[in-house]
Amino acid sequence: MQGHARQREDVAKTPATIAFIDIAGFSAIADVYGDAAALDVLEVFEKMVRDALSGHAPPIKWIGDEAMLSFPEPETAIQVLGTLLQACRKEPRLPLTRAGLTHGPVIFRAGDLFGSTVNIAARIAALASPGQLLATQPIAEAAPPEESWCATSEWSHLDR
Repeated sequence: MQGHARQREDVAKTPATIAFIDIAGFSAIADVYGDAAALDVLEVFEKMVRDALSGHAPPIKWIGDEAMLSFPEPETAIQVLGTLLQACRKEPRLPLTRAGLTHGPVIFRAGDLFGSTVNIAARIAALASPGQLLATQPIAEAAPPEESWCATSEWSHLDR
């Protein structure tokens, strides 16, 4: 097993900015209003994500109501998520979203991404409160200080 792990260390890693964004309280929507209503909300959210990603790579994958996104650099992710978060806030059919964002090395495999960067982004998205975007230091350093989306969404960064 140890030899196999050493072979994997030679796999090429590419830097990427990874984001996870989901609908806060999606399970409660299904519980209170039913699965059909939750599906309607999800379809609105999926369309908004697709629209925000127009001209960029599609989501890496959907995990229920959560999208995993990848961008080549933090600046593009900040721009796209800023547009998406503002649109979500203005959409009365959607509850608040929450997101996590980080930048670092990833491994591409069969159309998916792997590595600690992906794990960190997923974990900080899970820590975000409704309406909040949490980001690591590399993202905070890339964000312009007066970014307009910061005014409409609470955002914080975590030291990495």
